[in-house]
Amino acid sequence: MRLTTKITIGIILSILVISLAFIIAFSFSDRKNYTVSPLNYENVEITVSEYSHLETGSYKVVVLDKYQVDPNVHHYWFTDECTLSFNPVSTENERDKLAIPVDLAGFITMNTLNDTLTIKVKLDELGQKYEKADKDNVAISGMNLKLHTSTVNVINKLNGVVTEIRNIETDEIKVNAESHVHIHGCDANTLTILKAGLINIENSKFKKLSFDNLQSWKIENCRIYHISDE
Repeated sequence: MRLTTKITIGIILSILVISLAFIIAFSFSDRKNYTVSPLNYENVEITVSEYSHLETGSYKVVVLDKYQVDPNVHHYWFTDECTLSFNPVSTENERDKLAIPVDLAGFITMNTLNDTLTIKVKLDELGQKYEKADKDNVAISGMNLKLHTSTVNVINKLNGVVTEIRNIETDEIKVNAESHVHIHGCDANTLTILKAGLINIENSKFKKLSFDNLQSWKIENCRIYHISDE
């Protein structure tokens, strides 16, 4: 047998041995940090038939985030049925209030500092309520949060929670979101999108649209005078 043939056979055998060792090691690992299979999760479905209203105080910027002691222990994720929505103030009773599903009462914290309202979802406590605290992967649906305001400057850090902005008339709308953004019936001098997943703009009017780091977008029945991608 030639030397080159022996070397080739040796390389092939080495690759087979390494591959087999990897498969065996993978089969005995707990795999908690690997991608979640759509069929391997527990669901938390929040009922949205009734809302509770929390006083927010005045604010100019809204930050939506989560609170979790150790994100590596349990993986919580949000479906597209979860929303953070902004709507105009129709009555004074709606001003400076956050509307949340009654089932979320006690699982939302708010703090206002330097005109910034920070809203956090307490995921560990929410999992305990629905008896999912011992599950590795938990999907949350039906978490719909509503704000009535005349200004929109939002930082949505929760991937999977859709940012909805409807019928707002203001000087500037500013969005920085980890997930999709839906804008409908708005009128502003400037729309600034710093980050978003899919952005859908309908029946709106803007003098200037400025965007950066967008994955995809859809614009229908809109009047936009200037578009900047700076």
